[in-house]
Amino acid sequence: PASAAPPFAIIAEELGYFPVTNKNGQTVNVPKRVKRESSEQAMALARHLKSKGVKVYETYWCPHSARQRELFGREAWAIVDHIECAP
Repeated sequence: PASAAPPFAIIAEELGYFPVTNKNGQTVNVPKRVKRESSEQAMALARHLKSKGVKVYETYWCPHSARQRELFGREAWAIVDHIECAP
C-alpha cells in the first residue's frame, strides 16, 4: 500500500492556516478566511466590543481562535480589533 502524504494544501486547510510569502520575501502563516456570514447578534457584539476598546488576542494555528473567528462571521470579525500573537 502507498503511504504518500496528502498535498500540503489539504493539510493546511485542515489546520486552518496557510504559508504565504509577504512583500519582504518572508514566509508567514495566515489563518484561512472566515466562511460564515455574521448574524445580527454577532454584529451587535462586535460593535459593542469595538466601542469598549476590547482586543481579541489570537494565533493563526489555534483551533479555538479559528472557532471564534467562525462564530463571529466575516463581517463582525472585520470590526473586532484582533491581535495575532504568533510570530
